[in-house]
Amino acid sequence: MKKAIIVNATAARESGARSILDQFISNIPAGFEYIIFVDPSYDTDTNENIQLVKIDTTTWFKRIKWDWHGINRWIKQHQIDPIAAVSLQNTAFRLKKSIPQFIYFHQAIPFYENAWNPLKKSQLKLWLYKHIYPFFIKATLNTNVTVFVQLDYIKQGFSQLFRHPKEKIRVFSPTINKSNSIETIDLPSDTINLFYPATAHFYKNHATILDALQLVSHPAVLYTTIPETVSFAPDHTGLTVNLGKISYDEIFTWYNSVDALVYPSYLESFGLPLIEAAMVGLPIIASDLPYAREVLNGYSGAQFVPFDNPNEWAEAINNIEKGKRFPQLNISNRPGWVELFHTIHSSI
Repeated sequence: MKKAIIVNATAARESGARSILDQFISNIPAGFEYIIFVDPSYDTDTNENIQLVKIDTTTWFKRIKWDWHGINRWIKQHQIDPIAAVSLQNTAFRLKKSIPQFIYFHQAIPFYENAWNPLKKSQLKLWLYKHIYPFFIKATLNTNVTVFVQLDYIKQGFSQLFRHPKEKIRVFSPTINKSNSIETIDLPSDTINLFYPATAHFYKNHATILDALQLVSHPAVLYTTIPETVSFAPDHTGLTVNLGKISYDEIFTWYNSVDALVYPSYLESFGLPLIEAAMVGLPIIASDLPYAREVLNGYSGAQFVPFDNPNEWAEAINNIEKGKRFPQLNISNRPGWVELFHTIHSSI
């Protein structure tokens, strides 16, 4: 039988989950064979020790069927002897306890106090993740499962909610690749220029910033990465410029050009733009929540304000000094993928 480390990532189709899968594959060292189950749409170059197997789990039913029965069936049919199992999508495998298992947990919703409304289409998925999904997570946990998380506050929340030993939960940072772009954009000199690279999901909380911009004492404009076709409330007209999707290098060009990053989101498992902006010394105004405090720990250029208080956001925006930069945040001492793979391989 072929010995291999098996990895379940069939649901990693977009956004943060896709980024984690990309980083995981690009950081796999030599020494062990890997079989990685991915969505049929996923494609990337891999090394010789990595085999991608495409599995369709685009519905909840297909995913549950695959996670609970399909993986085991596939392993037996293909005569695979799993020497370790890694899940990149929050729930572990239903395998023999003797096989070391690892979960890369990147779902913050169960730890937030927000009361999502299942009757609203935009909130149904969030309600399911908060109230139903934890049952599937808990059902696959055992004392042989090690959990990887991106922040310590997630570690504390996971241990408390699922009664999992803290010593079996490890904190590792994702890869942060600072762009070498030194280009800038010629922006108006008579306004405070703000940047918010985020999707249009309601919990990203654009509305609070737009309300704040109506209260500031001097002109300010918000540049976003949401589609140009998305419109806000009529009283917010003229306060934003929607850039649409832009490249990673372009994002850093905007960091080099604007006066501050604003990050009012109240639901994050990490908040990648926060650390990117801090790595170039950009002033940051962020929600006063655990994820932002932890990501920006040690950075002198951050202001933290309540996510739902436009008046305090307006005051923070008023305090921005045009063109000011701070000492860049150094994250080289934070454990990352090298340490994560060492943890996996040392268990075998």
